[in-house]
Amino acid sequence: MDDKSGIIVFQRKDDILILTISNPPRNRLPDPVFTDPDVLYTMLHEEGLRGAILAGEGKNFCEGAAIGNNIPDDLADRMREGKRILDIIEESPVPVIAAINGACFGGGLEVALACHFRVVGESSLLGFPEAELGIMPGLAGTLRSVEELGYSNALPLLLSSDYVSGEKAVEIGLAHYAVPRQEVFRKASQVLEHLIGDKTPKSINYIMMSILASKRMDRKDALELETRLVVELVEDQYNDKRKTVA
Repeated sequence: MDDKSGIIVFQRKDDILILTISNPPRNRLPDPVFTDPDVLYTMLHEEGLRGAILAGEGKNFCEGAAIGNNIPDDLADRMREGKRILDIIEESPVPVIAAINGACFGGGLEVALACHFRVVGESSLLGFPEAELGIMPGLAGTLRSVEELGYSNALPLLLSSDYVSGEKAVEIGLAHYAVPRQEVFRKASQVLEHLIGDKTPKSINYIMMSILASKRMDRKDALELETRLVVELVEDQYNDKRKTVA
């Protein structure tokens, strides 16, 4: 059974969550708050979940924001809430793979950058058109693009409004794999399966937690967290072996 929040459809398949941006044909974001953040958080933290794939419905991943004629009075607050949605994806306790076909522009690319891995179609186009429109990315795109690509690759992408192909995206570090269009979702599934293998949900969660801590916490605190997490996992393994022997 599928659940839907905003324009995101959630489908649980065994221990994998499929998230689909469902606003065809362009899958544009009608609002910075394009899904309920509490629903998204709950779905990504479901018991037994080991991974997730985020894709767009139909031929496009997401063409970015649907810019209207009126500016809402609470735009700043809605932008902050939109950033929180992407933080929930980035801070997910399981790896999230973006399966990108067709257009991935502006806010759509910001959503993709919040994911941990990106698989793109070779003919896909990715970019930030905002500067050409006299604005700029508003869902942490200026930050995440620099974190992922470095200044030398992020600056031209952000300032020029040029689009890059799927193959070029891999070359500059914007994506991890480029494959023929029809193979994108399958490749994303294969990448996810390779990452999680037969690992337990708890070990996946703890690895993801420690990786996130390296970005969010002071180094000393992050190392201490890593120690606590690995000790707990080792104790779990020891206790499991004792139960097996008994």
